[in-house]
Amino acid sequence: KQDTLFVAAAGGGVTRIPVAESLQEAPALSDESLSELARLAPSLTKLFNGHQDVEFALVDNEVQLLQSRPMTGLG
Repeated sequence: KQDTLFVAAAGGGVTRIPVAESLQEAPALSDESLSELARLAPSLTKLFNGHQDVEFALVDNEVQLLQSRPMTGLG
């Protein structure tokens, strides 16, 4: 359930926008965005020689990679 949407603010930072109750249980990501993330994951694993913890944003409905770092908490 998602009740708040975080959107980049024009001058920096983020703006919090309430999500309409009728949309709070809708998927946060489209099938296309999920497919793009699934496509990127193996290339990041190969590039950085191991599984990655990835942060991303959607900009105009396109996945933008923000950060990738090694996963260290899996034991």
